[in-house]
Amino acid sequence: MVGTDLEKKGLVGDEEGSSLWVGIVNISASALGVGILSMPICLYYAGSILGSLIIILMGLFADLSLYMIVRCAQLTQEKTFPAIGEHCCGKAGATMVSLVLLVLLYGCSIGSMVVVTQLSTATVASLLHLDLDHPYLHPLVVSGVVVVLTFPLILLPNLSVLAPTRSAA
Repeated sequence: MVGTDLEKKGLVGDEEGSSLWVGIVNISASALGVGILSMPICLYYAGSILGSLIIILMGLFADLSLYMIVRCAQLTQEKTFPAIGEHCCGKAGATMVSLVLLVLLYGCSIGSMVVVTQLSTATVASLLHLDLDHPYLHPLVVSGVVVVLTFPLILLPNLSVLAPTRSAA
């Protein structure tokens, strides 16, 4: 099983571990943080009526997908997405679920990085009294965010090192 392989390598499933509630709070804080930061501009571009309809529709889809995930977990008695995929569709199912999760998480990290760099660029421009259209401002801020925030996190062998910082989320 894919989840078991990751646990054996020490990449997931820490023995001291986090509780389910800690995981829920961390995911909620991450999703809500980016959502709250990007919602006003999305509504601005989509308009009040279309934006509200899209929010309601996406909420319904999210609710349906969560219902389906919980139901699949109950029926299969599995606890991870790859394990549910393997139970239902074999090794190919586990691989496909892992691939879809990878693409989803990659897209979410890009979205978060865009929000962070836009906010950082505006903050740096304000602090240094620079124009937002300064030709070197955005590339320097993006480079700084990658070097200071992203690169050190890539080097971590195990995410349990970040456990003390979870309360900051």
